[in-house]
Amino acid sequence: MQSKEWVVKHPSFETCNSTTIEIDKVVQTDTATVLHIKAFFRPKNWIQISPDSYLKDDKGIKYAIKGGLDITLGKYLWMPKSGERDF
Repeated sequence: MQSKEWVVKHPSFETCNSTTIEIDKVVQTDTATVLHIKAFFRPKNWIQISPDSYLKDDKGIKYAIKGGLDITLGKYLWMPKSGERDF
């Protein structure tokens, strides 16, 4: 039996605490929610995503970020010459 996949491209949001990252796409299945994120920052500088980061829904429920691909929570992510990076 295949799991169903729900995809939202360029989701809207009410608040955020960063202009450095933007959620490009959300993919939700019955076992996981995966965010496709784009980062925009000064070339050859670093950004960092805190291991304490979370998403909060309109009911106030917080969803912890458990990990990432192409990024390690709490570690420096160096930006390329273009100043843009996906993870």
